[in-house]
Amino acid sequence: MRIRAWSVRAYDGEVAGEIQLLNWRASEGINGGNLSGDVSLDLTTRDGRNVDYGACRRLVGRHGLLQVGFRSIALTGEWLNPNGSVRERALLGEWVLSNVKPGTSSTTVKVEGFQWAEYPRFMLITDKLVFSSRDAGSVLTQLLRMAYPSIRISIPAWTAGHSIGMDRESVSGQVADALQEVCEQDPTVEWTIDTTPVWTGDALKQVRRTARYGKPELRRTNNTVFEAPEPGGRQGNCEIEGGGENFRDYAHTIFMLGSGEGSRQLVAKASDSRLGQVGYIPSTRALSRPDVNRQATLDAQARAELRRSQGTRDGQPSLPADPFTITTAVDMLPTLPRLGDRPRLLHRGSWGFPPTPGGGPAIDQQIRVGEVEYSAHDSIMETIKIKAV
Repeated sequence: MRIRAWSVRAYDGEVAGEIQLLNWRASEGINGGNLSGDVSLDLTTRDGRNVDYGACRRLVGRHGLLQVGFRSIALTGEWLNPNGSVRERALLGEWVLSNVKPGTSSTTVKVEGFQWAEYPRFMLITDKLVFSSRDAGSVLTQLLRMAYPSIRISIPAWTAGHSIGMDRESVSGQVADALQEVCEQDPTVEWTIDTTPVWTGDALKQVRRTARYGKPELRRTNNTVFEAPEPGGRQGNCEIEGGGENFRDYAHTIFMLGSGEGSRQLVAKASDSRLGQVGYIPSTRALSRPDVNRQATLDAQARAELRRSQGTRDGQPSLPADPFTITTAVDMLPTLPRLGDRPRLLHRGSWGFPPTPGGGPAIDQQIRVGEVEYSAHDSIMETIKIKAV
């Protein structure tokens, strides 16, 4: 896949120009992702003898293509036909430019950026919060509109169908703290910022951003099958680097400590002992939430943490899943995986993942895409790494 990089106006998503990004790495996740790489400085006149000061101003000067806080970087990919023509295009993601510093050579600058889902941690709650509804979805959308006050991001109304309590109703902390409080209560909800491209011919014209919600989590249907080859075989399109059951994060009882001290300290307990009754070692975890000062909020967060500490299989509690990490060849995929996608993971068996006693596949299940990692040398990307949740 051939990669192209674009400088985008952060406040409205309009493309300002194309840049050349070298030796870069990027990630996108439900809670945000990061980008780092080198931008080539082609700043000489056509004869190669003199500095083109106009090009310098266009790239790194005021209102330039790499102005921190005013620009973002969008990456697009092109699947190529054997004759070199473009078969299909896709947007990998968009990252807000947060740092520009000298590169590893005199002809590059190093850039760093983060995704829009991380932006609320830069925004403070500046006034008493007054919610028009206690529905979790309504509270979530109101906080998101507070987090992106002057940025062109579509934040549609959404109703989750259950009410919640909120501690942060006065001037305290970041908007990200309040968003986390909403999402971590039981029943849980998730959100992220989706990006979609607008093309003009073979060039990116605009990046459109939209908030997307999910209850209890973000999910999206995807028919892609990731199949790992059998030992010595050639069939397949991915390699499995890890996954399985995770006892480290398992607990049958959660104690959560809130604000206060001594007899005034809030304490919440959530427990499910069914795994202990079938032979699993009892395990207890204690967590601290000193910023929570309502008992109902602390109880809801303890129940949500217990759900994360126990997986679910056939409607019964089980050990939590250790997320699968797979590496796949991008040219063998029909489309790029997006956050929340539910593709199928298939592996017929190996020494590390033996087949089932009946001869069935060792792994045959749906996974949920929680993070995607991209990297490339110059402009060619051959593989991507997918972390499931």
